[in-house]
Amino acid sequence: MSGILQRMALGGARRSASLPSWNLIASNTTATTNPNGVYSFIRKSSATSTTANLLTYSGTPGSFQGPDAFSTPLCQFLSATNLFLHPGISAANQVVGVRWTSPVTGNLVVSGTYFKQNTGTSDGVRVSVQKNNTTTVVSPTLITPAAPNFSYSLVPVSVVIGDVLDFVIQWNANASADHTTVSLLQIAQV
Repeated sequence: MSGILQRMALGGARRSASLPSWNLIASNTTATTNPNGVYSFIRKSSATSTTANLLTYSGTPGSFQGPDAFSTPLCQFLSATNLFLHPGISAANQVVGVRWTSPVTGNLVVSGTYFKQNTGTSDGVRVSVQKNNTTTVVSPTLITPAAPNFSYSLVPVSVVIGDVLDFVIQWNANASADHTTVSLLQIAQV
């Protein structure tokens, strides 16, 4: 997060250099294990499901896949700046995303930027963030080919060690052409 954006997110306050931050994309572009540190690549049957299954390492660094046709659901780091997500095509795997498990107790700034890549036959995807599968941090927001961008920055999100934040996308009415890119997923303690 840039210094200006960071100060804006914190209401003008400066963040101490000693407080930790986590950048999903910078941390995982060559990951071969799941979970990888504080991050897990997951699939679920709904955004609020209490059961999350880990995606399987595909054999390509930074790529994790599920059991559905076309290796979906899929999380794949395309570059040092983009994570590609596609939900599964079965109802049991209609949600794909990233789980962050908190190694700290305190307040966080959470920022994310999503782009609906495929504009073909897609009816859109729903982006949401859930805390501990019970608290909605970002309400399900529909991004479609007509409105393909979605960003958020939240202050504060209170966590204790072991809390989880699930950053997920879910197909809308169908799983057709639901390619979505995450270009920022930043978490910083404040």
